[in-house]
Amino acid sequence: MILLLRLYEALNIFQQAHYHSSYLKCGFKHYIKRYVFPIIFLVLVFINKGFIIGFFINSIIGYRFKKRLFFTKRVIRLIITLLLLYSIFILNIYIYFLTIILSDFIVLLANIINSPIEKKIYKIYKMKASEKLHNYQGIKIAVGGSYGKTTTKDFLADMINKPALKTKESYNTPMGIAITANELNNIYDYFICEIGANKEHDIDELLEMIDPDITILNSIGPQHLEGFKTMDSLINEKMKIINNLDYNKVAFANVENEYIRNSLGKTKCMVITYGDGGMYHLKENNNSYDVYYQDSLVLNFETKIKGKHNLNNILACVAVLDYLEIDKNYLKEKIYQLKPSNHRCNIIDCKDYKIIDSSFNANLIGSIEAIKLLDKNKYIITPGFVELQSESKSHHEQLALEIMKNNVIPILIKGNDIKYMIDAFDNNKYPYYVSSTFKKGYSLFKSIKKDESSLLILNDLPDNY
Repeated sequence: MILLLRLYEALNIFQQAHYHSSYLKCGFKHYIKRYVFPIIFLVLVFINKGFIIGFFINSIIGYRFKKRLFFTKRVIRLIITLLLLYSIFILNIYIYFLTIILSDFIVLLANIINSPIEKKIYKIYKMKASEKLHNYQGIKIAVGGSYGKTTTKDFLADMINKPALKTKESYNTPMGIAITANELNNIYDYFICEIGANKEHDIDELLEMIDPDITILNSIGPQHLEGFKTMDSLINEKMKIINNLDYNKVAFANVENEYIRNSLGKTKCMVITYGDGGMYHLKENNNSYDVYYQDSLVLNFETKIKGKHNLNNILACVAVLDYLEIDKNYLKEKIYQLKPSNHRCNIIDCKDYKIIDSSFNANLIGSIEAIKLLDKNKYIITPGFVELQSESKSHHEQLALEIMKNNVIPILIKGNDIKYMIDAFDNNKYPYYVSSTFKKGYSLFKSIKKDESSLLILNDLPDNY
């Protein structure tokens, strides 16, 4: 039982880290919990068998996951290799117990053993998907940026009036896109995918694989800065979504984003801009919105979607669909019916309070817009942002200022970067709470909340944090 639980946790975290060894880059507290305590208990087990109950209890503490493990073919192959390894380890009881404790490293060892076959499978799977995409007769649209990709992709797929196949959830890697691309056939008029980049040359690989007809670059920010080291490197990579397109392609660029606006230059493809100062832009009209292309009215629409950042995502979709000459009356109806993507400003009504679930929101702009949706007695549970490197301090300070400005009671989840928010609150003598886990933070909220409260759950992290 102990072995199964620890391997399940290790596999779960490894999967969330996209099968990359970066999942071992955890905080000191993580290693205390995962290794030091079990080793102490293991020693006590051999001294006194009665301590085995304590070892068992310690081993199962915390096995509640925000995301379940998906038993993909790759995970099944890892499990087979793990079974073979443990059939060897069990020959020596001391090694066996030690490998139970060091389960994270044993999963990594199994992955290294499997890597030759995984590379071959990856190459075959990607080649098959790439061949399908290059032979596909419909229109391929790729949505890229630092944040807002999934929402824009989902909105676009919902607004199109012809059969469209979109990539699943937030899948934006070659393998993630290949899963959907291998289902592609010519009954679909559109293929819509999101493309992500955690390091240099990721965009090159994706554009070569997909060969999109249209791209949308909706944002650039310091998300995933850890993989790029510098903002210049990150910006250069993201701008390839526009700069690497050929003459017969079209790119849509959000010039409301400062990084995109300042980086636009001469390109081979046609570039259509949107956002404040762009070719397509929005004007509020009572309870509705007018979309203009330069000085010409394109569309008036109403929407139940909240947040200025989401309006900009809708504008991107309208710009693309206007270029594709989609019926305007049909668009108005579809925009009104739009719903937020999962965990992105979803409103959940509870008995005497409401929750704004923005737990997949990892950027400052979207976070500020989400805070504005709170009303009456306002609370926020957040661990802050991750992978911001040198930008972490300024982003967390700005988030703290927005929390104070809107009189929100913060419940911070312990992590490496909340220190910047704590400093900001302390300097302004602003009250706050700190909790060790989201579950405890949520229990704290329920114990201190007043009637008719509103709670923002912001950027709840996966299990490897």
